[in-house]
Amino acid sequence: MSTDQYGIYNSIKKLLPTDSGWVVIHSSLYQIEFSETISKWSFAKAIKQLVLDGYTLAFPSFTFSFAQTGVFDKALNRSETGVLSDWVYDLYGAYRTSHPIYSHVIIGPECDQAKALKGASCFGGGSIYELFHRKNATIVMMGCGWEFCTPFHYAEERHQVPYRYYKTFLSKDDSSLNAVMYVRDLALNPRNDFMPAVDSLRNRSLIRTTPLARGIMESTSFEDLTSDCASLLSQNPYCFLKEPLRVEKLIGDAQEAENKRLVVALLGDSNIDPMAACFSNLAPSIVSGYQVEIRSCEYGQLYLDVASGKFAGGELDYAFLVSRLEDIYQVSSLDLVDLSRYEPLDRYLNVVASIAELCHRKVFVHEFYLTSGLSSGAVYINQSTSVLEFVNEANRRLHKRVAGLNNVSVLSPIAMANEPLNNDPRLWYLGRIPFSEDINRDFVSAYCGLILNDTGATARLLAVDLDNTLWGGVLGEDGVRGIHLGGDFPGNAFKDFQQTLLNLKARGIALALVSKNDQDMVLEAVASHPDMLIKESDLAAYKINWDEKTLNIKAMCEELSLGLRNVIFIDDNPVECEKVRQNLPEVEVLELPDDPSLFSQYLLKMPKLGLAELTAEDRTRADSYVVSRVLKSKNGFKEINEFYADLNIVLTIASLSDQNFSRTLQLINKTNQFNATTKRYDEKVLQLLGESDDWFVGVIGYRDKMTEAENIGVFILQIDSADIRIDSFLLSCRVLGRGIETGALNWIFNYAKAQGCKSVVGEVYPTPRNTPVQDLYQKSNFTLNNESTSWVKSVDDVVEKPLWLNIEE
Repeated sequence: MSTDQYGIYNSIKKLLPTDSGWVVIHSSLYQIEFSETISKWSFAKAIKQLVLDGYTLAFPSFTFSFAQTGVFDKALNRSETGVLSDWVYDLYGAYRTSHPIYSHVIIGPECDQAKALKGASCFGGGSIYELFHRKNATIVMMGCGWEFCTPFHYAEERHQVPYRYYKTFLSKDDSSLNAVMYVRDLALNPRNDFMPAVDSLRNRSLIRTTPLARGIMESTSFEDLTSDCASLLSQNPYCFLKEPLRVEKLIGDAQEAENKRLVVALLGDSNIDPMAACFSNLAPSIVSGYQVEIRSCEYGQLYLDVASGKFAGGELDYAFLVSRLEDIYQVSSLDLVDLSRYEPLDRYLNVVASIAELCHRKVFVHEFYLTSGLSSGAVYINQSTSVLEFVNEANRRLHKRVAGLNNVSVLSPIAMANEPLNNDPRLWYLGRIPFSEDINRDFVSAYCGLILNDTGATARLLAVDLDNTLWGGVLGEDGVRGIHLGGDFPGNAFKDFQQTLLNLKARGIALALVSKNDQDMVLEAVASHPDMLIKESDLAAYKINWDEKTLNIKAMCEELSLGLRNVIFIDDNPVECEKVRQNLPEVEVLELPDDPSLFSQYLLKMPKLGLAELTAEDRTRADSYVVSRVLKSKNGFKEINEFYADLNIVLTIASLSDQNFSRTLQLINKTNQFNATTKRYDEKVLQLLGESDDWFVGVIGYRDKMTEAENIGVFILQIDSADIRIDSFLLSCRVLGRGIETGALNWIFNYAKAQGCKSVVGEVYPTPRNTPVQDLYQKSNFTLNNESTSWVKSVDDVVEKPLWLNIEE
């Protein structure tokens, strides 16, 4: 090449090793902004000269459209990664590989080595990328960023990153073109970020840079790139993602759900297929940690399906019965019902009772309500009293029928919906569809919240911002008198939101403040502002400083022995919300709308606040967190043992009874963190265990000088002549750290001695969520059996209870 008018050859040559070899060139000529006078022949001359120098060059000519079309012809399909590869393909001696997605145009003395390649996958063994690696090709990025560097995907496949999986794309015409690719799992939405590897290469001066026209070119070697990728991925397989913690959480949830299935029946007298589809779509993202299987009945088949045993077999965990009176009577309006006939209603109520017998956990049935009819206004007004009386009588019969069924709860459809539940005759006439898409979404979201509540995955703590959240304005700028709270709008809306938070506290959900603010100024405002409803005495914790809120939330959870999954973070600042989403993906984030009058509505519709019934323990839970904070902060104990001794803790051990049965069932099915085996028992099985001579169900009660008595734990013992096996051992997380687990073990050992047993055996089944209990038996000097989960200890080697604990039978 006698001249290099545009510097193309010289610029590329600067990025290449002196010895000839393989070169892979990714390009975006648009980004380099060449003059329009430069034709493809300027590049052709440079490329020809590089080939004469002994280099073999590869140009990506990818056709991603094959994934959708199944069609690829290397002679006809143009490259979808820029024009340079098409230009090179026109040169004498150039060859295009036959991979239907990741084809390359190759030119140079070793071109033939690429012709016979047929890898098992796009980037795996036998692929062209393995050839590039073996040849230690030089990777050149001509005008395009490193995010377009495909060899990074080669590294991801080599290290089997968990957010990708193998998928086969089929050819329409030639099965030999079928392509297997290690694709991103789109359900996880894993967005790549390869900058950690690029930064590593730059820091080690392994990236060369040179200008070309109005852009730049950069290069590195395939070996250096894959070596740095290997080092980074071995330390963290999620290091090439923009939101690694979120994706890791989703994968953890999916792995946890592999062996945990919930079977949910959705039942009604009308066409509920749209609601079932909505349930199937929403449940995976809300009820994490479980595989939710939705079962429903075809239109008109409810009674037949129940009678034929379709829902028998002991598999149902939950059931939702959603029939309206219109559906039960098969009319478009209650105006058309013979108000003296109750046979259809009684038939439906019998189905409710039948389903209750078949369901392991909970049955939820919709209450009936009055909707607008089809008749004229005058007729409707004349009939309204009778129709209303009919609806009231139907609800009376419903409540009476389920009164003796402990696993049945009645739901208010009106309370669950965000809009009026008026009949839409168009939906009825078109397909016997009772609810609109929006109503279906509201209901399903509420159903998922009820499942979360029953499985112990609802919120236990609300971590709330201050400025423009609990009050309007910025305290540090406006002062106590300048913030908006009470009085006219928007102050009245902020005050009402505080009342909503206090109502949730009364349900047992603890309150905490997380704010970048001056603590003394905040506490003064909390104490002195006349319209401030939330006081310091209402708070389980507060972190008011200038640290990152993610750090403060983690610290609060550690102090309260709470899992991050049980936290809702509430803030008006989208930046702070996004930080928490990315760094604490387990935390549920509520980004408040601009209008404070909508704050309560947005909060109360969150599935993680789902609640079917309120127990006495629920009502006292939030206050117990407050008591702990006040005691720790005001008594000034030097030793934690002194603090516990001052509490006058009393532990009670009771057998299962009618009085504690409901709470025991709730603890077994909702406790996740301190739960050694995470076994779940339904009402019937628990009753059998409590009545059996070979089992003992122990209910652990707790009280101290600041806390009223409540049941906070359960252990289930299997008894035989040789040993006692601890089948289940669980405690409410808010009492951890007080030696209660050791006190309970002390009682179990004394009980085992009294039964004539020789040893106590305990098991731990590790899960991603029960970390606090995983060293329970190890800390108490049990010996690990040959089994990986079984620990044993002689009854003569009694576990000593802490001195500050008093135990009562």
